Amino acid sequence: MFNMFEMSFNVQKGMYYTDVISTDAYNIYYSDDISSQHCNFAVFSDVIPVDDVYDEVLAHFNKLKRPMVVYVDSNTSSEMKSLIEKKFKVTYSGLWLRYEGGELVFPEESKIDVKTVQTEEELEDFLEVFCNSYSKKFSHYGIDDVTAYVDSMRKNYKNPKYRSFVAYDGKKPVVVATVGVDNGFCLVFNQTTLEGYLNSPFSEAVWCECMKFYKEVGGRSLCTRIINNQSIERWYWNYGFKRVKSVYRLTHDDAYMSSLRKNKCLDAG
Repeated sequence: MFNMFEMSFNVQKGMYYTDVISTDAYNIYYSDDISSQHCNFAVFSDVIPVDDVYDEVLAHFNKLKRPMVVYVDSNTSSEMKSLIEKKFKVTYSGLWLRYEGGELVFPEESKIDVKTVQTEEELEDFLEVFCNSYSKKFSHYGIDDVTAYVDSMRKNYKNPKYRSFVAYDGKKPVVVATVGVDNGFCLVFNQTTLEGYLNSPFSEAVWCECMKFYKEVGGRSLCTRIINNQSIERWYWNYGFKRVKSVYRLTHDDAYMSSLRKNKCLDAG
């Protein structure tokens, strides 16, 4: 089942994912080291009803010691209905975007300092911005334990499969992003900014570095996944990205509420 999720898995395997359980009816992507919903989930094929394989998929999640999490296309109403009847609830709405060409306007490089992360000091600057955005308790990205992500990035930042960038406003790191590549398919991830820097030349400068890497490796495709937000989507649209599909992440209600309590987003009572 080669799709956006499979491409993302191939790029991020070894950093965020450990392996995949692949069948004709579903794929289950999982991580041994990262427990978040973002790295442990199932995607169903559209040729077999969810109800026919639900117990089988649930057994896999139980064996992995992970709550069952499912991503579905926003157009697959039958899957949504079946999962909601099983007490699943939507915990995230996202968009897959693909670069479809467009003229890039590069900011004046002399005015913006963008570094490719190569040293531990640059990595710490990158992680400062990343953690500022993603360490919110039970964030909508599903990154509810940012420590595991940080550990993985520390291990992989010199891997030639990835290239990470950080832009500075003076000496302060303000915008970051990572591009990964597998078999010519490129994925932008980890992208985030400090508050107030999204629509800024600093974001543009980092994005242009991502595009340079994509062209440097002769990429066949460049994709990214973002939260379902019109203003953010519009920003990407300005750089030649178009929406491919919208997706929902569904988590069993009991598991979702338990995670909220574990991360102190709800009172235990």
